[in-house]
Amino acid sequence: MTYVARTFRLLAIAGVSLVAACTHAPRNKAEIPQQDPAMSTIYLYRAALTAARAQPFYVSLDGKPVTPLTNGSYVALNVPPGDHRVVVSPGPYGYNRGARLKTVAGGSYFYQFEFKTGDDPRHFAETTLSARDEQVARADIGSLRRALANFNDRRLTYARTNYASVSDVDAVPALNARGREVYQNWLRQRLPRAFVVASNGAWYGTWGMGVIDIPGLSDPATRAMQRCAARMDVICQVYAINNSVVWRPLPKEMVQNERQRKAAAAAPSAAVTAPESAEAVGGEDESKLQQPQVRLIAPIFSQLMMLSLPPGFKPGFEQANSASYIRESVPLDESVNRWTQMVTVTGVRNMARSTEVTPEGFGNKIAEGFRSSCPGSYAGKVLSSGMVNGREEHVFVASCGKRTTAYGTVSETAMIQVIKGRADYYTVQWAERGEASETPLPVDVAKWLDRYNGLAPVKLCERVPGEKPPYPSCVNGKGSGGGTAV
Repeated sequence: MTYVARTFRLLAIAGVSLVAACTHAPRNKAEIPQQDPAMSTIYLYRAALTAARAQPFYVSLDGKPVTPLTNGSYVALNVPPGDHRVVVSPGPYGYNRGARLKTVAGGSYFYQFEFKTGDDPRHFAETTLSARDEQVARADIGSLRRALANFNDRRLTYARTNYASVSDVDAVPALNARGREVYQNWLRQRLPRAFVVASNGAWYGTWGMGVIDIPGLSDPATRAMQRCAARMDVICQVYAINNSVVWRPLPKEMVQNERQRKAAAAAPSAAVTAPESAEAVGGEDESKLQQPQVRLIAPIFSQLMMLSLPPGFKPGFEQANSASYIRESVPLDESVNRWTQMVTVTGVRNMARSTEVTPEGFGNKIAEGFRSSCPGSYAGKVLSSGMVNGREEHVFVASCGKRTTAYGTVSETAMIQVIKGRADYYTVQWAERGEASETPLPVDVAKWLDRYNGLAPVKLCERVPGEKPPYPSCVNGKGSGGGTAV
C-alpha cells in the first residue's frame, strides 16, 4: 500500500475531524517563482481583459503542450539553456503566434500575447506574440495570476454546418493529395473522432479515447487542436466531428490582415526581425499512436469509476467496507507487498455530501500527512485544480525523499487526483518508489502530467440497476470523452 493510500483510509475513518480540517486553501498567488540558476525561464502572458474570450489559449514548448494561458495570467516555463520554440494558440478564434529563441543559464525571457477583435465577434482580427522588456514585463506579471497546469479534458461542442457531407473528401479545404488519403483513412475509424485542418493545409486526425503520446487526452477534438496549436502562423479549425462537418470559412477581414502581415514580413527591411512564415504543410493521424487499453471499471458506492491502467499493470488487491474502498494495481512481475510502481483507486462514502469539504482541502490534508512522515525530504507541486468534465478535482504531486518500508529505505513520489463525486470522494494515485534521498526530490511536472494523462479517461458514471461488467452504459455513455456536434 502506498503512503498516500494509507493516509486516505485514515482520513476516511476520522470522518468528522476531516470535515472540520478541510477548509478551502488559497489558490494560486500572483508571484514570480524563484529561478534555478542552471536553468532559464520563458514567461508568456496575456492581459486581464473583460472583453476577452474566457477560454484558455493553448501553449506549446518545443512542440509539446504545456500549461494553457488563461485570461489575465502568465506561465513560467523553466527550460535548459539552448534553442527553444514557444507557440500560443487561441484555438479556432485567431492565428497561432510563436517565437524561436536561444536561452542561457539564469536568463529570463518575456513575451506577451495580444489580440484585437474585428467585425466578426467569433474571431480575433489580429494576434501577436511580442518580446517585452524585462522591467515592463515584470510589472505586468505582478498584477496577473500564474496559470495552473490544467488540460481540461471536457467534451467540446461544435455546431453542424451545411458546408459539405462528411464523406465528401474533395470538399475538405486546402488538403493536398496526402491529406486526402489521411482523411479517407480517418472516415474509416471508430467514434468518437475529430479532424482538424490548419489554414496552410496541415491536418490532424484523431479517434478513440486513448493514445500514448502527449497530451494523451480522451477527447479527440482536444487532442487534434493541441497538436495543431504547436504550429506557428496558422489558424486551427475543427473540420468534422464524428459524422458531421462543423467547419466555417474564415472571415475575410482576418484573411486579409494575415496576407498584409506576411507581405510586411517578406519586405527586405524586415528580413532580420520579421516573424517566421507558416511552417511547411504536413500533418498526422493516430494510426501509429493508438494502443489497446486495459480499462478498469469498479462500482464504488454511489457511482462507477472508469480509468485506463498503464500497459503492463495488473490488479493486485481490493478491499471495501461500509465507509471506504481501495484497489491497488502493480506491474505484472511485482506484488502489492514489494513494488516500484502502483496505481491506486480509493473511495470515501458520503464525503461529498458535506459542503465543508473541497477537493483542494481534502488534497491538502493528504499532503500534510505525507509531509509529516518526511519533513526533511518532502516536496510537493499542484498540477491543476478546478472543474473538469463538470466535476471538481484537485491534482497534485507529493514526494518523500526518504521513508522506511518493510523491505528497506526508499523514496516515494505520487501523483494524486482527488475527485468529488455526486455523493462520495475518490482518489486516483500513481506512485513510484526509488533510491532514497536525504534531500527533497525535484518534481518533474512534465513527467507527472504525462502519468495523469496516461490514466485518462477517468470517468464517473451512474450505476444502472442490474447492469453487470463490463458496464456498457459507462464504457459507451457520455462522460469525459469525445467532442460532439449539435
